[in-house]
Amino acid sequence: MARNSKPLEPPYEVAEFVKFADQKCFTICHFELKCVALLIEKVTELKFQCSLYDRSFHYLTMTSNPIESVFHSKYFPIFRDCVDHYKAGARESGVYQITLASGLKDVRCNMDNDGGGWLVFQRRMDGSVDFYQPQWEGYKNGFGELSGEFWLGNEFLHQITSSEKHEVYIHAGRFSNETKYAKYGYFEVKSEADKYQLLGGDFMEGTDSLSYHFGQFFSTRDKDYDNCVSYCSCIARNLNYKRGGFWYNNCAQIFFNGFYQPQETVGLQFKGIFWNDWLAQAKSLKWTEMMIRRVNH
Repeated sequence: MARNSKPLEPPYEVAEFVKFADQKCFTICHFELKCVALLIEKVTELKFQCSLYDRSFHYLTMTSNPIESVFHSKYFPIFRDCVDHYKAGARESGVYQITLASGLKDVRCNMDNDGGGWLVFQRRMDGSVDFYQPQWEGYKNGFGELSGEFWLGNEFLHQITSSEKHEVYIHAGRFSNETKYAKYGYFEVKSEADKYQLLGGDFMEGTDSLSYHFGQFFSTRDKDYDNCVSYCSCIARNLNYKRGGFWYNNCAQIFFNGFYQPQETVGLQFKGIFWNDWLAQAKSLKWTEMMIRRVNH
């Protein structure tokens, strides 16, 4: 096809505007999950047609002369997740912007571990964020700072993991600087109607404990859906434990949302941040990170 000729492929969406066609068309494309190119055509002196495409057309260019201009094209790199940023050349772990069906979202990407491209959804490092106080809405929408400690949000986890198959990688470190990790080939968070149930499996390598929580509903201080027997509650058994929201079973074999301790030995079991198949439950971890990655990348 000749350069600057109109694409033969049909657009997936067309809109008409009377005013501010450029701004409105670019805005629509920016927030459309699958839009990577746009075409603006002058229909009349006052009416313009905006066509959206789910592929790029590198033979289209912006023209400088508005009188001769029949169409414009702009390539939008759509970053669905941290995998796309990694494939685009990003190699530094940090905060990046991705596009979800609900719009743009800032996320933290881990580009260092296991090939990079991991989207971090949980991070603990210094106790600066209280994981006990947030209730259902807090864990649903997320809290904390991406530069420090945070929970990304169950609703975002559902949006991301329900669209394509994802794997999960968790790792943590002791105050002695020893570290452990675990990797699973399947991780999905169901919708709020399903109480953000955690589905998972395909343990691949590392130290397993998370499997104990697969199939469980999410629990918070105000909504308890754990599998605790004998009339107990995993999240509110004792205020001394200050447990945050999690996919409790009966109750936990791994728990990264506990009360942050400034030292490893805490005396009481289940009081801190623990990984049962690694350390005794009376020992608390220094840092944790939980992250997901699209499998077909």
